[in-house]
Amino acid sequence: MTATPRSLLCVDADETFAQQLQQSLITSRMRVFQVSSIDAARQCLGEQSYDMIWGEVSFADGKLSDLRQTPPDSDGPIVVVSNQDAVAIAVGALKSFAFDYLIKSRLHMAEVPGIVTGIWQRCIQYREELSLRAQLDQFFRLESACLCVATADGRFTRVNPAMTLILGWSAEELTSRPYVDFIHPDDQDMTRAKTVSLQSDTQITRSFLNRYLCKDGSYRWMSWSCTPVTADGFVYGIAQDVTDRVEREAEEREQAIARAQLNVLSPREQEVVKLVVDGLPNKTVAARLNLAEKTVEKHRTRLMRKLHVRNLPELVRLTLLAGSDIQSAESN
Repeated sequence: MTATPRSLLCVDADETFAQQLQQSLITSRMRVFQVSSIDAARQCLGEQSYDMIWGEVSFADGKLSDLRQTPPDSDGPIVVVSNQDAVAIAVGALKSFAFDYLIKSRLHMAEVPGIVTGIWQRCIQYREELSLRAQLDQFFRLESACLCVATADGRFTRVNPAMTLILGWSAEELTSRPYVDFIHPDDQDMTRAKTVSLQSDTQITRSFLNRYLCKDGSYRWMSWSCTPVTADGFVYGIAQDVTDRVEREAEEREQAIARAQLNVLSPREQEVVKLVVDGLPNKTVAARLNLAEKTVEKHRTRLMRKLHVRNLPELVRLTLLAGSDIQSAESN
């Protein structure tokens, strides 16, 4: 759209009104083209485009809505005008295609340039909002991370396809109840606290972790970045599914702990552990290590106490967790 309108198509059988309209817009250097029928308007639009269309209300319930220009982004605003109040028709037109509604008897021609400029500026703003909304829609559809918009009190108003794909819930299901209902019970209190803090925070929250319930009953770890509550009362968030990373880090921590436990054993005790978890009885272990069987029994008792394990299965699990190449004979 141009910075200022340059042409107006007046679809109105009232030639006097069209002439007054043209006269009022001379100083604005805006040309007014007047036609008295929808067919004539279609012919004009087939020959050129117009920045704005003013149509008499009597056409509003007919074909005035069909006066769309090609390409679509060249459409100027359609304004419905009438000699008297025609609220019912005007409201219907405003809901379906019209941008504004003006009553001729209340229209002072001296004010027309300002009215036209105001309509034009609002139309530009509206088009920009539509463009931004379309870009946001495309971003929501294509982004592989989870995107959402939520209210300050903790309800999703919009989620993107990636979020429904990861969690298995539909967008309707995710927006139908508070999002805390989808969060692991152990993470609900801290999530509620974070929801409250967003109302006073001034910085973006980053790397906030919680677990979300999937429709199949499993949980996924989500790492969130989200805005504080904005002036319009919403929170905008983006989340990555970090389940694999969190589980891998947990395994690494458990492995480090298990290795540290095994490292407290003496070299001889470690030798006994290796043979025991291979499924060898004490007598065979003693023969392999050239020890007395009672000595092996003492080593086993001592190492079990050091490792805080109660039986052979727990000992095998500990060595497997530590990443050892020792394997129980039962698993072979």
